[in-house]
Amino acid sequence: MKSRTNYFLQRIIKGVPLLLMLFLAASCSKLDSDLNGANGKQALDQLRIPKIQGFTVDSKSNPDNNSSAKRSSGGKRADVTIPPDEDNPFKPKAGSGGYKDGPGIIVNGSNTSTPDPNKLYFYQKYKSQMFTISDQSMGLNIYPGAILRGQSIEGIFSPQMLTGISNNIRPITISTSMPVSGSAVARTSLPRPTSQAALYNAALTDLENTNPGEVGAASLIVEMDTFRVYEELKTIYGFNKGLDAFLINTNTTQQGENHLIASTSAIKIKFFQHNFTIDMDVPQNNTQLFDPTGLDMQAITGGVTPVYVKSVTYGRMGIMVIESSYSSTKLYNAVYKQLGILKNLIGIGTSLTNEEKNIINSATIKVKYTGIGTDTSPAVAVAGLNGFIQVLSANTTYSKASPGVPIAFQLAYLNSGNGLVEAPFQINYGPFDKPYVRIEYKNSNWEANSSSNPKFTYSDIYMSFYKDPTANRKYSDAPIFIDYKYERDYGTKSTYNWVGNWSTSKVTDNVIWKYPGSDQLIENYKVFYFVHYGSDATTSRDYCHFDMVPSENYHVLPKKVDHYMANRSDEMYP
Repeated sequence: MKSRTNYFLQRIIKGVPLLLMLFLAASCSKLDSDLNGANGKQALDQLRIPKIQGFTVDSKSNPDNNSSAKRSSGGKRADVTIPPDEDNPFKPKAGSGGYKDGPGIIVNGSNTSTPDPNKLYFYQKYKSQMFTISDQSMGLNIYPGAILRGQSIEGIFSPQMLTGISNNIRPITISTSMPVSGSAVARTSLPRPTSQAALYNAALTDLENTNPGEVGAASLIVEMDTFRVYEELKTIYGFNKGLDAFLINTNTTQQGENHLIASTSAIKIKFFQHNFTIDMDVPQNNTQLFDPTGLDMQAITGGVTPVYVKSVTYGRMGIMVIESSYSSTKLYNAVYKQLGILKNLIGIGTSLTNEEKNIINSATIKVKYTGIGTDTSPAVAVAGLNGFIQVLSANTTYSKASPGVPIAFQLAYLNSGNGLVEAPFQINYGPFDKPYVRIEYKNSNWEANSSSNPKFTYSDIYMSFYKDPTANRKYSDAPIFIDYKYERDYGTKSTYNWVGNWSTSKVTDNVIWKYPGSDQLIENYKVFYFVHYGSDATTSRDYCHFDMVPSENYHVLPKKVDHYMANRSDEMYP
């Protein structure tokens, strides 16, 4: 028994060095792997971030103040029927999913290349995080997990695959936004176009099995705004893009690099049916999607950080341009109403008036679809109101047989940050004539000649805009980027046996209007109140005056009051 025990001890002792060597080898292997992984991350993080070429658009229109939380709005629009922002489902956005990059800057005309102190400009920077797939060729390289050359999004935006890395790509998890069961909502596989198709085919099959005979409802999203320069269409795509497809057979006036509309008014509409998205799970580190171990990343990437496709939106999208000989307000209201009818908006009405029908029927309408065909194919003419309705009413559902096409996508940097790729652009609005502004009291109900007690005056207080110092020419599109300041001058006085003193105070308010207009309603306000108690010897009264506060961005005219001024000194107010 003792010899057998010694035998086993000897075998164990002899085996210890071997086990130790295996343990050390495994540890070294893990250490090498960690080091390689760390080196891979560092290799990607040390590359230069690609810089998307920004672009600048010169716009003759007013900027959009609807989406800016910083810019408060006072009053309401008084001279047109365009709905307020909170009720406007067709409010435009900056770019294809973009946002304002900081506050805008007001530039006095004296500080421009062609100095004119009576002109104003407004410069606003934007960034876009969502990119439109312009044609079928671009769509071939766009699927979740696709790794693209950083250089291909610099200069001319033309996403291209990064080559020489196929053996180093790792499986990823992609998911869909479709309302399907857990087994069909996601899958893990190598990033390939076939993987994306397999996921949405399985999801659509599940959707049809769960809801036999039914199809997915596409969400129609419409964004519209007036425009005067064709280059403004670039902001819809989210990157610097040629516009030849819209300019073919189009009557424009060229000013430098800009193409101005030759018609009285024009509207640009971005419409898309949002069917579903295919999204990639954000990698915890930059080697989960792609392991650069053993690769010369400087040589493969040209020293520029690759980007990968994070999300793809499927559906149908088009850019529509409507030009008209009618005024901008009439065109906008007619198109808005028809869109509201198509969307079954409450309170919009169920049919157009004859004039509204004629406005759309007589307009020149063109549409350019994205994600299909070629980028250079011209925009297609649309035949009047019926054609307009047909374009926007098509493909309201999606199914396995008709899932839609890729219409938009998001990119992220292939580095430790995984930050979204953003495209910068700027819109220079103007020039605008520096407005002449005054306070106007309207619709006052002065009761000085009545026997009522108390007596009071309510007035509609307007901020009115003119193009001349004599207030003869209304300024219908006065700039709305200006911070207009006005003052409320309060006074109150009580008398007893004819004795009393005025107590006064002042408050300064400001407003940045949401929509342009020649007359903006500030509010309806009680501007004077007078009461006597038994006799005129014992009275109370108060008043509120409205006056513009001077600014370098506008001229102030004397206010205009439409109510009767009392003759007796004890009824008058300063």
